[in-house]
Amino acid sequence: MKVESFTKKIYKSTLISSLITNVVTMIIIYLVAQSLIDNVYKNRINNSNEYVSSYINSILDLKDFYDSIKLFESNKTDISYQDLFDNVTSRNSVYHDINIFFEKIDTDPQKYLPSKLLIIYKQVNGNNNVRHKLIEVKNDLYIVDIKYFERNVHMQFFNIKGFTPLEARLKNENYRGYTINNKYYPVGSNSYSSKNITIPSKTIIPMTFTISNENYIHDKIILFLTILLLSILRFTISLLTSRLNINNVIKPLNILVKNTEKLASHEMCEKLNRFDYPYLEFKQLAEAFNKVLLSRELSEIKLFRSFEQMENVVHKRTQELISTNEQLTTAITRANEANALKSQFLANISHEIRTPLNCIIGFCDIILIENHNEIVTQQVKQILHESETLLSLINDFLDYSKIDAGKMTLNHSELDIRFLISSLIKSGQVQLGDKKIKLIKDISDSVPKIILSDELRLYQIISNIFYNAIKFTTFGSITIKVDNFQIGPNKQYLVISITDTGIGIPKNRIESIFNKFEQVDGSLTRKYRGSGLGLTICKKTVELMEGSIDVQSQINEGSTFTCTIPFNLETEIPIEDTKEPISDTHVENIKGNNILLVEDYPVNQIVAKKHLEMNNHIVTVAENGQEAIELCSSKIFDLILMDLQMPILDGFKATKRIRKANGPNKKTPILAMTANAMETARQTCLDTGMNGIITKPIRKKIFLKEVDRWLKIKEKEETSPLSLIVSKEI
Repeated sequence: MKVESFTKKIYKSTLISSLITNVVTMIIIYLVAQSLIDNVYKNRINNSNEYVSSYINSILDLKDFYDSIKLFESNKTDISYQDLFDNVTSRNSVYHDINIFFEKIDTDPQKYLPSKLLIIYKQVNGNNNVRHKLIEVKNDLYIVDIKYFERNVHMQFFNIKGFTPLEARLKNENYRGYTINNKYYPVGSNSYSSKNITIPSKTIIPMTFTISNENYIHDKIILFLTILLLSILRFTISLLTSRLNINNVIKPLNILVKNTEKLASHEMCEKLNRFDYPYLEFKQLAEAFNKVLLSRELSEIKLFRSFEQMENVVHKRTQELISTNEQLTTAITRANEANALKSQFLANISHEIRTPLNCIIGFCDIILIENHNEIVTQQVKQILHESETLLSLINDFLDYSKIDAGKMTLNHSELDIRFLISSLIKSGQVQLGDKKIKLIKDISDSVPKIILSDELRLYQIISNIFYNAIKFTTFGSITIKVDNFQIGPNKQYLVISITDTGIGIPKNRIESIFNKFEQVDGSLTRKYRGSGLGLTICKKTVELMEGSIDVQSQINEGSTFTCTIPFNLETEIPIEDTKEPISDTHVENIKGNNILLVEDYPVNQIVAKKHLEMNNHIVTVAENGQEAIELCSSKIFDLILMDLQMPILDGFKATKRIRKANGPNKKTPILAMTANAMETARQTCLDTGMNGIITKPIRKKIFLKEVDRWLKIKEKEETSPLSLIVSKEI
C-alpha cells in the first residue's frame, strides 16, 4: 500500500485552502483600493461643485441692486436713473453670458428684448416676480430673474450652456457633463432632456457631475488585473511549496505503512532505523513503531497465558451454570407442585367446610318448615345468617385465589339487568333486619332490557357493594342507579352507582380499601366484620371485564361507588346449547318423579332426601358410584344427583360409565352435587358428561327449583341430545 490517497488529499486541501485564501484576499484588497479611488474622484467632484456653485450664486446675487432700486423709487437717495442704468451695464459687461435689462414698467418689452429672451418673457408673463426660474429656449438653458417695482422692472437672463468658464472647466477635467435637479446635461451637447425646470426660490441647487468613463473605469480595470495577477502568482507558489513538502513526507510514510501492514498480518518485520527519516516527527514515529512491535511480542505471550486461564474459568463457570440451572429447574418444579398443592388445599378446605355447612343449612331449612316455635325460628334464622356469612367468606377466598392465579374467566350470556337489580333489592330486604333503611332502585329507560355480559360476575360486583352499604348504614337510604352510554354501534357501557347514607370513608383510606385484607377499621375492636377481600375482588373483576370502579365518600354523610362496565347488544360468544335456554321464571314444579341420589355422606343424604320428598319426589339413594351404575342398569330415573368424592367409585367415573352404557339412563340429566367450587372441578364435570352442577351447601328453595328445571328440560326433550348448560352457582 502506498500513500497515494494521502497525497491526493494534501493536494486537494492545499488547492482549496489556497484558492479560498487568494479569492478572499483579492476581494479585500480590491474593495480597499476601489474605496481609495472613489474618494479621489469624489474630492474632485466636490471641488468642482464648490467652484461652480459659488460662481453661479455670485452672479445670481441681486440683493444690493434691488435695494438701490427701492431707494431710487422712494426718493430717499441721490442716485439717478442713469446711475442705475450704468450699474446694470457694468454688471452685464463683467459677466458676458448674462443679459440684464432695467426699464420703465410701462415700456413694451418687444422694443428692448431679443427674440429668445422675449420668448422667455412671454412664458413667465403674468408673474410679478420670477426668482431663479430655469427655462430652456432654442437649445439654450437660462436662469431667469424678473423683479417688478412700482415704476421700473429689472430682468436678468443667465445662459448656463454658453457660460464659457463652466464649459472650459468641465472639458479640461474630463467631465462628461453635469446634472441639475436630477436631470443630466452632457458637456458640448446641443440637446436637453428637460423643459421648464424650476429652480428653488432661494438659491440654485449646486450642480453635480458625472465622471468620465475613460479615467474612472480604466483605473478600476488596471487595479483588478494587478490584484488578479498577484493572486495567481501567490497560488502557484503555494502549490509548488506543497508539492515539495509532500514529497519529503510520502517516502518515509510508505516505508512505515509497509511495515505496519506486515505487523497487522502477523508477518515477520524488522525494527525501523530512526536515522533514515529526515524529520523529528518521523523519527519519533519510527521509535513508536518499534515499541508497538515489542509490545505485540509481549502481548502474544500474555495472551497465551490468559487464554489458558480463561479456559479454566469458563469451565468452572459452565459447571456452576449447569448446577444453577438444575437448582432453578428444581425450584420451578417445586413451585408448580406448591401451586398445585395450594389449589388442591383450597379445594379440600372448601369441600370440608361446605360439607358440614350443607348439613347445618339443610337442617335449618327443615326446622324452619317443621317447627313453628318463634324462639326456635329466630335462633335457626340466626344460624342461617351466620352460615351464609361463613359461606360468603369461603367464596371470597376462592374467588381471590382464582384472580391471583389469573384463572378467572368470563362467561357471557343474555341477562335481564332489571330482574337482577330487583332480585338484589328483595335479598337486601332480608339483610336489613331491624334497620330502618329505604332501598331505592333507579334504572334509566335507555338501558336495554336484555344485555350480554357475565351475569354471575356482574351480580357478584353489585351485591358485594350493596351488602357493604347495608352493613355500614344505620338509617337513611341506599340507592342503586343504573344508566348507560354508547360508544360505537354495538359497544355500550353500564354505569351502576350505589349510594348510601352510612358512616363514610376517610379520604386517606379511599385508595387502600381496594387492597387485599385491608379495612377502613382494622383494629381488634372494630364494629363491622369482614375478610377485607370483597372490594379487592370487585376491583379485580371489574378490571377483568375491562371496566372501572370509582368511589366518593364523606365521613358520616355516606359513600357512592360507581362501576362502569362494558356490555354488548349482540351475541359475540357462541352459545353451546342447541336449544333456547329456559329461564328460571318459566320452570314449573314437577312432582312425583324418580330421582337417584348418589351420596356417601349420611347427613347429606338425609338433607337432600328430605328436601326432595317434601316436593313429593321418589328418591332412591346410592352410597357410591358402583351402586349407582347397578341401579341405572335396571331402573329408569328422571334425574340423577351425583356426588363427586365417594368410596369405591367416584362420581366422575360413574358418570362416564353411565354415559357409555346402553342402559335406560344414558341420556338422563346428571347434576353434580359437590362442595368443590373451583372452576377446574366445574369444567371436569362438564367434560365427563354431566349436565350441570349444584354447589353445596344447598338451600331448599333454590335446590328444588334447579331440580324442577332439569326435570322440565327432560320432559321437553325430543330428539336432540341434552346440551351442556352450566347452571348458576347456588
